[in-house]
Amino acid sequence: MNPLGGGEQSNQPTNKSVRMHVMPDNVLNQEELYQKVSKAGQVTEVKETPGKPLTPPTPQPAPQTPPPAMFTRPSAPATSGGKSKKIIIIVIVLLIFAGSAFGAWYWWSRRQGDDANLAELERIAEEQRLAEELRLAEEQKAAEEAEKLAEENRQKEERDRQRINDVIARQEALNLYFEKNQMYPETLPESGEWKEGETVYAQELKADPVSDNDHKYVYARATEKSYTLTVRFEIGFNKISAGVHIFNELQKVKADGTIETVEALPEPELPTLESALDTDTDGLSDEEEALYKSDINVSDSDADTYEDALEIKNLYSPSNTAPQTLMEAGLVSEFISEGQSYRLLYPVSWKMQKIDADDSNVIFISANPSEYVEFKIEENAGELALSSWVKLKMTGAPLKFKATYSEEIIENKDKSLQGILLPEFHMAFFADGNKIYSLTYQFDPTKPLSYQTTFLMFAKSFRLLAKELVLPEESAEGTATEGESVVEGEGEATETSTEEETTTPDEEAFNDQLNEFFSEALPDEGAEEEIPAEEGGVPEASGELDSGEEVDTGTL
Repeated sequence: MNPLGGGEQSNQPTNKSVRMHVMPDNVLNQEELYQKVSKAGQVTEVKETPGKPLTPPTPQPAPQTPPPAMFTRPSAPATSGGKSKKIIIIVIVLLIFAGSAFGAWYWWSRRQGDDANLAELERIAEEQRLAEELRLAEEQKAAEEAEKLAEENRQKEERDRQRINDVIARQEALNLYFEKNQMYPETLPESGEWKEGETVYAQELKADPVSDNDHKYVYARATEKSYTLTVRFEIGFNKISAGVHIFNELQKVKADGTIETVEALPEPELPTLESALDTDTDGLSDEEEALYKSDINVSDSDADTYEDALEIKNLYSPSNTAPQTLMEAGLVSEFISEGQSYRLLYPVSWKMQKIDADDSNVIFISANPSEYVEFKIEENAGELALSSWVKLKMTGAPLKFKATYSEEIIENKDKSLQGILLPEFHMAFFADGNKIYSLTYQFDPTKPLSYQTTFLMFAKSFRLLAKELVLPEESAEGTATEGESVVEGEGEATETSTEEETTTPDEEAFNDQLNEFFSEALPDEGAEEEIPAEEGGVPEASGELDSGEEVDTGTL
């Protein structure tokens, strides 16, 4: 029985329920309809189809169940809502789990990304730190190198300043030398004091501050009136740039590093030589008259009709009536060199000084130190003819006084040597094999010459040490016999003249006496005939004028 009193028709839907079923879905929503139908017990489940009107389900016969108690509430019909809720819950849980997993993954991946980014940032920061350290180290190194370079440049500049001062000192010394000697020196000291004789040209010349093969002062005399001074500068100073500079006599270097061009020095006027006072005009100066103890007021002191100068040139004393040599009169001394095999006479009051220990250069100094005679041995490697050798030597030689080049033949007293005399230069030369023997009268050209005749006495007395010769035996008349040995040049023949005394011997007799006095036991083979005496006395050089040619004095 239908508890609602429906009878048998209770299973059929009432009009009310029908009306409720056919109500449009826009009047009641699904939930309200579901509740109302459930309460009426007519519909167990209503489903909505999207796009279609809500229609009631087909009625089903009610199950035969025992009637409930009078006041028992009927149970709600079983539905699928619980299952849906479970599904929803499960989905929600899954979504939460998935979201959590995604969140965990996202967090983890972000964490990994952050760690990677952090590592990258740390790496970049480390690289930047290292780069900064490298930059600072390079800057420090560059600063140190710049400081080192600046210090090196400062030192180079100081050395270049020193070089400028050294050039100035050398130029001043060279100018002083030129003023005194009218020419530039052949060499220049690299360092130290530069002094010649009593003249100091530079107190101290300094060498290049570096002083190696590339840095040194190189002086060279181009001509007697020009020179070059080569200097290498490291960095330069002011107008003087770095590199090699060649200065000359026309460039005046200043301390501020500038160069002033100067005009060439004017050609100095050479002095004309003058002879010292000769009171009696006999060819001997008054100083020589005192040297040889002759009378300055009488041209022929011993009244033998031969002037004093003529006797000196022939190695005789001018103050003795009887022929007496200078050696016998004690007026001269003889210098003998065993090592170089030569001998010569010099005034007894003069001083002899060896320049070279082997006697290849010796000077004989008068009472006036500025006047002396110099003896020198020089090489003649090509064994040139003496005249050619002399011309070659004199070409380009500095000329200190006015003179004309001319040659004369000169023969020593024993006629063992024949040489060349340059009368205006007061020089004499003799040759033997590859050796040249020279005698030079040195003097101050600005002062009168006092010892011109004495210089000729030196030249006439020069001879080489004799060699031993085997001569024929002397006959009763005085000729040498075969087998007798005689030393050439050793000693002098004893005087054998039997000429009667005469108060006025003629010149020929006097020459005979001289020749006999200096003759050897036997004359050398091939000796030339004695040159006849010229009128008025024995010729000064026992020879004749060679050529009388003049040489350009500008090259001497």
